[in-house]
Amino acid sequence: MSNETIKLPPKTKSDEANMDDLVALVGSTRESSGDLVSVACKVPMGLILRVYRKQMMPHKTTDGAIRDVPEFHQFGKEYMVYGPSHPQNMGPHCTIIGDYAITPGIPKEVWDLWSAQHRDDMMVINRMIFAYSSNKIAGAAKEHAELKSGLERLDSKQLPKAVMPDRDHMDAMAFNALK
Repeated sequence: MSNETIKLPPKTKSDEANMDDLVALVGSTRESSGDLVSVACKVPMGLILRVYRKQMMPHKTTDGAIRDVPEFHQFGKEYMVYGPSHPQNMGPHCTIIGDYAITPGIPKEVWDLWSAQHRDDMMVINRMIFAYSSNKIAGAAKEHAELKSGLERLDSKQLPKAVMPDRDHMDAMAFNALK
């Protein structure tokens, strides 16, 4: 698999209708389907899944006229998605597969709406975050393990030439430690 971005088809009117259906589904008071997905994330610190509803709100213009302007208001519950980052001297706080942190138990309706609302984000396009059912997530994470986010930790044994330790500073620290 290459690190090329995935080309998405252009948005259509039916996409907007589907988005409205998803918003209605997530925002309804009825019980959800109960379907859960596991989310795989390579964004180091993770992120919070929040979904938004578009509302037309009246605003006064500079000439005093009133016109409707779209605003996006958060609704529904937030869900924390883990990232693979952890303190250097401690183990990870979640399951890590192929450098993806796995967060189980996200409602499928919320994931579908969030991913539809963020379909143009580079982290979605480049597969830095995706979801599958719990029994398929490990295979998908392993399949995309070679993808790099550019935010991985540096390996101190394989530093790029542009990032070399300052020998003079290290020698001075060693000299001061001997005093």
